[in-house]
This record gives sequence, structure tokens and C-alpha cells, in this order.
Amino acid sequence: MGNAYPAIHLPFVNDDLRAVAHHAATRFLGLGHQEVVFLRRALGGAGEAAEEGGFLEAFPEPHPTGRVVKHNGEVDTIHRRLRELFTGPDRPTGLLVSHAMDTLVVMTWFLEHGIRVPGEVSVISFQWESFLERVRPRPAWYRTDPAIHAIKLCRCLTRADQDCQGLSLIFPKFFKNDALARPRRKSSLA
Repeated sequence: MGNAYPAIHLPFVNDDLRAVAHHAATRFLGLGHQEVVFLRRALGGAGEAAEEGGFLEAFPEPHPTGRVVKHNGEVDTIHRRLRELFTGPDRPTGLLVSHAMDTLVVMTWFLEHGIRVPGEVSVISFQWESFLERVRPRPAWYRTDPAIHAIKLCRCLTRADQDCQGLSLIFPKFFKNDALARPRRKSSLA
């Protein structure tokens, strides 16, 4: 369960990280967002390259407007990255956040700094956790039905010779929720 590194040729079951990141980027682009950032933990996980690649593939070559900004998962580092992103003239209007806990950090930072969601920035969480349902406005998120995951995993374990020779990818359901909208005019922040 999870991702395997490219050099490890074992079957696995997981969300299609590349497709999810690509889908998130195209959702932002489809709404007219010009500056989109993927705020991503960089801890050396097996699926990180797929996430980043899928995200960047969504942006047209001559004028890429998508950026990946990495952090180590610590709150202070996330705050520092957000200050860097939202104090300059090219502030993002769309933010994809790699982890649910980091999405909570982002949403509270926006609240503390008077940045309106989705008025000034739209937010998609790459992951879902139940506590995100209590955040207002609710960020958009992806969620895989655990039953689907369990079924694919059981098939892989019980019929390894037939159904699970390589990888088994799942595209999770997308929930738009409250924090995803067309971009509005940027206000000037100090």
C-alpha cells in the first residue's frame, strides 16, 4: 500500500499521484488562475516526483505559471514559504497543498494575515482528513473511498499472479467545496 520507488518493481496500490496533481493544476487553470503554486513537502517520499511532474505538466511551455515550492513539513518553514509567496508582486491566486495538516497551517496563516479565501487565493488540499470538514471556508480536496482502496489491495494480495502485476492506481473523488473560485483582482499586501 502506497508508492514504490521507480527502481523497486513490486506491485502497489495507491492514488494516482501524477494524475491528481495534474488535475488540480488544470482546475486552477480552467478557472483562470495565472499564478499557481504547489506547496509540497520534500521528504524524499516515493511519490513526490510523480506529484511534482504531474503538476508541472499541466502548464504550457512558453509561459509557465506553475511553481513548486518545497518545505520540510515544519510549521515555521511553511510560514516562511507563505511569507515569501504572499509579500511580493507575483502572489499566487491558486495554492495546491500536499498534506492535510499543512493545509490547516496554510488556512490559519491566511486568517492571521487577512488573506481572503477564495477571494484572494483558492486552496486545494492534495489529501483529505476529517478535520478539514470543520475548516471554513473548506478547501477543495481529493478523497479516496477506503472501500475501493481495500478492494484493490485485497485483489492484489489474493490474486497477485493475475490482477496485480504492477501498480494499481486509483483516481480519488474531487470535492470542490468553498475555497476554490475564479481569481479576483489582487489587492496589495505589505
